[in-house]
Amino acid sequence: FFSQLDKKESVHLDAGSSLNFDAILQLNPLKRKKIIIANLNPEMNCYWYDSISYVFWDLRKPLFDAGVFDTISCISVLEHIGLDNSGWTHHEKDHENNMKDYRTVVKEFRRILKPGGSCFITVPYGRRKQYGWLQVFNKSMIRHIIDTFKPKTSLVTYFQYTKNGWIYSDEHKSKNSDYSLNYLSDYTVGAKSVACLRLIK
Repeated sequence: FFSQLDKKESVHLDAGSSLNFDAILQLNPLKRKKIIIANLNPEMNCYWYDSISYVFWDLRKPLFDAGVFDTISCISVLEHIGLDNSGWTHHEKDHENNMKDYRTVVKEFRRILKPGGSCFITVPYGRRKQYGWLQVFNKSMIRHIIDTFKPKTSLVTYFQYTKNGWIYSDEHKSKNSDYSLNYLSDYTVGAKSVACLRLIK
C-alpha cells in the first residue's frame, strides 16, 4: 500500500480504521495528506491533535458527497462487511449475515472517489469460507469487486505465507489457502494468502 501511495497533498479516507496508529500515521506518504478515518465505533487511539479527522459510519451508507477523496484505503476490512461486527461494537444490531454487502461498499467507494483516484483494498484470499464475523474471498469474489467498481485500470497482487515468510503469489497458487483462527507452528494467525487490489477510477 505505501509503495503505491503518492506523497502529494491530498484527501485520504481510511475506511475501517486500519491506519489509526501513531507509528503509521507519522510515515512519510501520509504526513502530507488530510486523513479522515471512518469506523463503526470509537477507538482508544485518537490523534485529533495531528489534524486526523474521525467519523463513526457504516460504510454501506452514503455520507460524503461524490468525488471527495483522492485516495481510499480499505485494509483488512471488506471481509467483515455485513457480517457479525457485534464483537467490536457491542450492539446486537451489528450481528448480521449479509455476505454480499461488500459490493455495496465498493460501489460507494467509487462514488466518493475523484476521477483518476485510487482505491486500495486488501482481503483474505483462498478457499471460500464464512466464519460468522469474517469471510475469505475467492477468485469470483475478487472479480465481483472489480466488476462492481468498474475501474479505468486495476491491479491485483497476491501474497502467500510460507515457512520462509510472505512471498509474492498468484490467484492459482493461493486458491486453496486457508484462514487460521489459532496460533500455528508456522507463526500465522489469520490469512494464509491475501489479495491486494488497486482500483483506479
